[in-house]
Amino acid sequence: MLKNGHDSNGKQRWRCRECGKTGRWINDVTARDLGFFLDYLLGKTSQRDLPGKGRTFRRKAEKLWEL
Repeated sequence: MLKNGHDSNGKQRWRCRECGKTGRWINDVTARDLGFFLDYLLGKTSQRDLPGKGRTFRRKAEKLWEL
């Protein structure tokens, strides 16, 4: 994949070298956040012990509590 300018919203566009297809691809980090969330749930660490006193954890895990 090669960088190929920006779209009308200012987001990075990418182009495939082989087929020439262009578009925006967003990195989905939900699986990584789920792993971190499960480590917290099954571990003995409190939110206060996490980096940022748990603020970042709460923001990333907000949608995962519904599971």
